[in-house]
Amino acid sequence: MDISRQLQEQFSLGAQQITQTLALIDDGNTIPFIARYRKEVTGNLDDQTLRKLADRYTQLQALEQRRSDILRLLEEQEQITPELQRQIEVASTMTELEDIYRPFRPKRKTRASIAAARGLTPLADYLIEQRGDLQGLQKLANGLLSLPEAAELDTVEQAIAGAQDILAERTADDAWVRRRL
Repeated sequence: MDISRQLQEQFSLGAQQITQTLALIDDGNTIPFIARYRKEVTGNLDDQTLRKLADRYTQLQALEQRRSDILRLLEEQEQITPELQRQIEVASTMTELEDIYRPFRPKRKTRASIAAARGLTPLADYLIEQRGDLQGLQKLANGLLSLPEAAELDTVEQAIAGAQDILAERTADDAWVRRRL
């Protein structure tokens, strides 16, 4: 949905009134100037309404700019899917948009990324399945400890702690969870 249509619906104004008012704002006119000297163009909108309209217009422009940046970045990373693109296109707030992009954002080195580099992702997947099989968990952890990339891990407890770090980061990056919290 384009910005002017969103503003029409939000402020219950006509298309021409919105278009002309946005043109005045885009031309660099100040809100007091528009309210005082361009009443015939804005349909006698008062300065408070004009200020709210200008603020919302700025927010929507920033949202659209960020949306296009995120889509471009995801295409560069070759991570874009039709479902992800649809989620980005329907996001209505900057927070929602950032939460969707968060799992794909380049990250600094975290405990979870270190654990994943050590090959503990299968253990994290096992934990998330919640099988309740402690012996199977220990067997898998012992098997992962023998991997060359897990050489710095000494105990099964360290491996499980690393898998828990991976799960914690996954949960923190999940847009659905962040929206609910």
